[in-house]
Amino acid sequence: MQRVAQSLGRSHLTSEEFDAQAKVSAYRIVRVFGTWAAALQAAGLASSPNLIREVPISTLADDFLGACIDLGRIPTINQLTRRSRHVTHTFAGKYGGYRAFKRAAIDHLFSNNARIPPAIKTLFETEISQSPSEVAPNPDSRQAQPHRQGRTLNFRAFAYAPTCEHDVVQMFGAVAQELGFEILANRSAFPDCQARRRRPGTRETFVECLIEYEFASSDYRRHGHPVSGCALVVCWNHDWADCPIEVLELSTEIRNLDGWQ
Repeated sequence: MQRVAQSLGRSHLTSEEFDAQAKVSAYRIVRVFGTWAAALQAAGLASSPNLIREVPISTLADDFLGACIDLGRIPTINQLTRRSRHVTHTFAGKYGGYRAFKRAAIDHLFSNNARIPPAIKTLFETEISQSPSEVAPNPDSRQAQPHRQGRTLNFRAFAYAPTCEHDVVQMFGAVAQELGFEILANRSAFPDCQARRRRPGTRETFVECLIEYEFASSDYRRHGHPVSGCALVVCWNHDWADCPIEVLELSTEIRNLDGWQ
């Protein structure tokens, strides 16, 4: 790590820069040290100035408690984000959904003896005692809306161009093998996908590749994801010119595949 940083003439280093010049992958480094930040500290290097730091649960739990007190009930995720400085993905992305975040926030508040009004405490106790099938309906829920449709695409089974992150996940899964990837696992927490990526060359060898799906590459920054811990952003629209992470833009890549018209 020190050698790569020195060759770049800087005191900070991203995992992507390391992967581009080292014989061992950043993923293996993270497996040893736990996080890329811990590895940087051990090597005497600084984090990238572009690093977006993770918001601690203590801050998010305080925002959650404040919204509960303000409303007098458990807030929806939109009500919570309107009363905080964070986007919805900050509350739900890491924890596997908003329901899981609510339980994590309540557990944190209880375990740290936070000052919780009695009425709100009762709401919290009811929330964590409910099984998933017993959770009360969202008072702000609306009837299902029609699916959004992008421009006409007619690429294989995809009649329309993606309009959201979920569409990107579906399309990447359909063409991943042709683009040189093997998908090991997908999930809702960061990073979204654990995959293997084929190395260029005559021998078919693969390296670990952690992927985050986004509709637009700039959504990665908007969602507050850290620079370390992800090797590739897979998106439909690459609109972040200075993105510090490698980007695979599907709207460009599929033009080189069979079925493109």
